[in-house]
Amino acid sequence: MNLSPQARSRAAMAGLMLALATLTGCDGTSGTPETRTGPSTSSTLSTVATQHRSTAPSGILYLRTRQGDSAARASTTLNALDPATGASTVVREFVHPNAVAPSIDKNKAIRARNSFSPDLQRMAATKTVGTENHVGWIDASNAFIDISAANHSANSFANKPDGASPTFDANGGFYYIDLVAKAVMRVPPGATTAQVVRAETFNVTGALRDNVRLYVSPSGTVSVDREGGKYLYAEQEKVGTGGVLVDDWLSDDTFISQKAEVPRSNPLYVCTTTPPARAHLLDCADTPLTPRSSDQAISTPVTSPDASRIAFVARRDGTTKVFFISAVGGVPLEIENFAVTGDVVTLIQWLR
Repeated sequence: MNLSPQARSRAAMAGLMLALATLTGCDGTSGTPETRTGPSTSSTLSTVATQHRSTAPSGILYLRTRQGDSAARASTTLNALDPATGASTVVREFVHPNAVAPSIDKNKAIRARNSFSPDLQRMAATKTVGTENHVGWIDASNAFIDISAANHSANSFANKPDGASPTFDANGGFYYIDLVAKAVMRVPPGATTAQVVRAETFNVTGALRDNVRLYVSPSGTVSVDREGGKYLYAEQEKVGTGGVLVDDWLSDDTFISQKAEVPRSNPLYVCTTTPPARAHLLDCADTPLTPRSSDQAISTPVTSPDASRIAFVARRDGTTKVFFISAVGGVPLEIENFAVTGDVVTLIQWLR
């Protein structure tokens, strides 16, 4: 059949539009953003979502886990909450390899965020190998990179590897405690070989062995605690009374604190300290930032990038909601269209 030039042109344009529509439908760039209410076991979807993300994630980064959740779950999913709409999107999903468990402190935002590399492509984890406790990370392909094995001597007289408290710093360096060598170890970004940061003197038996904790502050200060993080705080190891209550920083000398009240999670305070390395309970004024509430449990406050607002979790009667409040105080405002029943929500960081 012979077609006129005009007809051939219209047919070609129609074919091009059909091809573009097909491609758009395949890569998921049209329609509404993907949302999930809980972890998925599909590593394929996670990898595709990560590869097609053209811009850095924004919003409030958070974890959602079941009460009493453990390594038995199949994956860990990082979500981003849009404070303007309450919509959640999946940022990154880590599928757990066999015998591998995530290493996340869900009680403190400043420590929970150190469970992930700054680019959110690695998650600190531990692996049980017989009677040995190995440390490393789950990478972007959901493979466990065993740092303990990579740095263990093959000599038959060498001690078996035994690591604890794997964590990242603000530049992507990986740290852990070598319980056999009694040392803090660091793996530079892009490497797998560990270097000794400093020797330790902790007892590696009994409860102290199980509870020793490590934290690397944004300034690079390494803190080690021998009592399960009871006195572990952002900037230095030997803190003043109440130093454990530093939850996040508004500036170099101003932090958010949840005082040791009953219940412990009420209320929030803004505290100023000079110098920051000596932050303690006495730095907090007597006037709370948030109203006192006898039936809401507040946790994991995080500051906005411009330090003008603070977001926090509030749990009442089994339902968790997220609120934000001005950094100078006022009435907390609920982020609408977001409520979680039963599960635990941990805020990690307020992104751009």
